[in-house]
Amino acid sequence: MPFFLDGAAEEIDRREYPDVGASLAMMAAGIDHITATSEDAQIDSRLPAAVRDLYRRALDLGFGGHGSGSVYEAIVAPSQSARGVA
Repeated sequence: MPFFLDGAAEEIDRREYPDVGASLAMMAAGIDHITATSEDAQIDSRLPAAVRDLYRRALDLGFGGHGSGSVYEAIVAPSQSARGVA
C-alpha cells in the first residue's frame, strides 16, 4: 500500500496523475473482473462495485491514460474539477 500512496498528496495538489505502470484504464479493467468474480461467487461485491463505479466516473472524465490517483477528480467532479469536464 505505501507504494500506491507515496506521492499521492503531491499529485493531487498538482492535479497531475502520471501513469507509472498502472493506468486508470488498466486498474478499471481489473476491478471489473474482481467485481464480476465476487458476484459469480455470491460473495459481497459492494466494495469492489463502489471502486468500479468510482473508476468509471474518472474514465468518463477522460483520465483513462492517467495514474490511478486521478480518481480524486471523480470524487470532486463535476463541481471542483480543475479540468472543467462535466
